[in-house]
Amino acid sequence: MLRLALATALLMLSLAPLPAHAAGKLGLYVIYMEPNGADAENYGEGAFGYGGHVVAPLPRPFHPLAGVFVVENVDLKSSVHGFHEEITGLYMEQHTRQRYTRIAVGAELGGHGTGFFRPHIGMNLAAINYGYSIDIVIPDDYDEEDDVQQCIDERDRWVFGQDVTAGVDLRVSRILSFDLALRYLKSYDVPVELGRDWVKVSPEYFQVYLGIGVAFDAFSTTPRDD
Repeated sequence: MLRLALATALLMLSLAPLPAHAAGKLGLYVIYMEPNGADAENYGEGAFGYGGHVVAPLPRPFHPLAGVFVVENVDLKSSVHGFHEEITGLYMEQHTRQRYTRIAVGAELGGHGTGFFRPHIGMNLAAINYGYSIDIVIPDDYDEEDDVQQCIDERDRWVFGQDVTAGVDLRVSRILSFDLALRYLKSYDVPVELGRDWVKVSPEYFQVYLGIGVAFDAFSTTPRDD
């Protein structure tokens, strides 16, 4: 799915004419993020969030390329991961609640001119904060009220990550546009405690976002015709 989206975006970019003018934008969007693979699915579920970005094209003749700054926050849903403690063999459950905050910078290649249909692809490097709490629960087979529960960790941790994005921007007026995109995200060396042992996982996610953008021209005092 990701390869198809990237290939489609590259094809549209190759057919698009170079714009005579390129303007940056400020954007806000809503996010749906879905874990992909065991490292992510064991410790989180699909969830909604919000984000914002700044897209700043380079001067001519390089304005199909733009610098990007991104800030996002997603409250990942709670998850339960069962395991057997290595020493005693006792069955336990790890209840994990996560907050995912991402600050990213990168580049975007695409249409930044005055057309209506402006496809784009991009890559970012990110600093990602996992704010999470972990409870270990020893279930009681006969009465849930007798479960033994203990919070073993509650903190924030910063890790490194990256993403690849493919999307399309629909410019509906001189200053207003709508943005729809698919994003693949990867985090590295996320520490997770399982019983008495620490392990590091590298979770992956797919993200869809829908947003609205306001061109830098909206903040200019000098009028300009397209």
